[in-house]
Amino acid sequence: MEDVLYVILIVIIVLVVIVVVLALVSYALGVWYSFTIPKSDPVPPGGTTPPADKPCSQCDRDKAWYAAQPGWKQVAVAVWWAADRSACAAKGCS
Repeated sequence: MEDVLYVILIVIIVLVVIVVVLALVSYALGVWYSFTIPKSDPVPPGGTTPPADKPCSQCDRDKAWYAAQPGWKQVAVAVWWAADRSACAAKGCS
């Protein structure tokens, strides 16, 4: 009976390690891909540069970037997206 418990424990440990590694890879991919997100709002023709001090402007750009990605990329960066949304929510952004 003890042998079965050890096998179950090892299987659980291996599954937890796999989940953690996949989460780290997802977050790393999200950080890497997020460098393609524009860091400032586009300037309208004849307009002035928008203020960079709007606290939610980067969160809005991140949200638009994520929505424009294909499904596979959204899945690949899901952990980064969750962390980004949490950071934005802490700033009071939607």
